[in-house]
Amino acid sequence: MLHVLTGAGFSTNVGTPLSSQVSDQAFTILHANGNSDAANRIRESGNFELACLGLQRGHPQLRAIKEAIVRIFRDIDEQQKLLLPNNGRPHLQGVVSHMMRLLTLVEPGGTVFTTNYDLLVERYLAYSDVTNFRLIRPHYIDDGSWFVRGSTSISRLEVPCKVVLDQQTTSARAYIKLHGSLDWCDSGQTPVIGVIKKEDIDDNSVLSRYWDLFRKKVTEPGARLLVIGYGFQDEHINSVLVEGATQGDLKLYIWDTLPMPTMLPRLAAVEPKLAESVVGYCSQSIRDRFPVTLSKYWLSYCSDLESFAKAE
Repeated sequence: MLHVLTGAGFSTNVGTPLSSQVSDQAFTILHANGNSDAANRIRESGNFELACLGLQRGHPQLRAIKEAIVRIFRDIDEQQKLLLPNNGRPHLQGVVSHMMRLLTLVEPGGTVFTTNYDLLVERYLAYSDVTNFRLIRPHYIDDGSWFVRGSTSISRLEVPCKVVLDQQTTSARAYIKLHGSLDWCDSGQTPVIGVIKKEDIDDNSVLSRYWDLFRKKVTEPGARLLVIGYGFQDEHINSVLVEGATQGDLKLYIWDTLPMPTMLPRLAAVEPKLAESVVGYCSQSIRDRFPVTLSKYWLSYCSDLESFAKAE
């Protein structure tokens, strides 16, 4: 079955900054606020996620970094609201439509996983006529009614200590956020974002369930994964992909602006069989690949992806 994994490179098609750019912004904010220790930690680590790895919960630097990241992503969210229909950026609304069409290649019963924190997909689904696409939230799985159709506001949810997720996704596509989300917070009202450390995921019952589902889907027989804008930099995600490639028959189609001759050695350095599992590749951005207006025959612009999506 086909599943999808999106990373920061997915949202960059509409101008959302990459992790490195968010980290630069966070450095500037922290430095301007006089928090030079946290700012320097980001600079030395290379990005904000790695900067968080060695800090214990409640550490002042961790709290400061997360506050800066939330501020940045709230600004990003305000910009993404302008991508909604009749909301200010019609030249990019077509790009968003193409992005979502790629996600709907997943058949009912399939899953779209993401490492992104932004709310671009949620907002689009609230406005669109896409059917059979379940948004999996910390408290429950819903058909989209949790989000007021046409609204630009999203309520924050407290992530419960324990949760039992309804796995009845056979009649719908599921959208699961592996690293948290801008609109999630824990019992202390701390945003659940930047959770890329496996130990932290294990400690969070919601994210650990999402992680278990990701592993199950990727390692099941006949698994195919369309990877859009994920740079293969997260060790815990890579470990599952390696397991699927070495112990199963996982096949990858990668959509990334990084040229294939550059990407494949990166995968081979992780595990040679991971590179060998790549059966398709597109190195154009989504906004460059497709014309502004598409007919129902839009996949003719990407015939190898169509074959990958429909393979048994």
